[in-house]
Amino acid sequence: MENLKHFCFQLSSPIFAQIINMKKIIFILTAAALIAFSSCSKSDSSNGGSNNGGGGGTPTPTTFFKCKVNGVQVNFANFNIVKDDPNNPSMVFLSAYSTATSVAPPSFVFTFTKQPQGWVNGLTYVLDETIQTSKAEYTDVGNFVYKSLNAVAGGGLNVVFSEFNQNKDGKITGTFSGSLQLEENTNTVTITEGQFSLKMFN
Repeated sequence: MENLKHFCFQLSSPIFAQIINMKKIIFILTAAALIAFSSCSKSDSSNGGSNNGGGGGTPTPTTFFKCKVNGVQVNFANFNIVKDDPNNPSMVFLSAYSTATSVAPPSFVFTFTKQPQGWVNGLTYVLDETIQTSKAEYTDVGNFVYKSLNAVAGGGLNVVFSEFNQNKDGKITGTFSGSLQLEENTNTVTITEGQFSLKMFN
């Protein structure tokens, strides 16, 4: 884990900022997600839920990532949010995978670049072809990749961070919805009722 943290720290240097590509970002997110899963699960909770007649109830998850994809509910089991620099982040990466023990699709990968107002509550991103530095990708079970960079202006994915605590283990909550498009053609995927509640990894 220490090696991973050191690698994430180095991403903030000017050289890395120029040469970093999506494969490296996905590698970081994948490693972080698997490490996070080894230490805790999405059912991490201090809430006991209802008593259920003395049965103890079902714990209420304190962290989650979920949405509807073309009208079908998808609850992701493995998710993480990581800063490029723990002390002075200029970028934040979010990943979510459908199964707890692998990075097999369906999956989401987001890149968020710092806005002038900083990392604050109420932060909003409109991810489409007009925004090159912040983006979203959804990979379906057939390994087709739908991207915000292919979505027409105003027709991409909207992400709103209702709560953004950038400190390690800080709470990150928000919503997302809209559509993403294939690069090969005009086929799109519609995302609705997207919600997340996460803890900052680093």
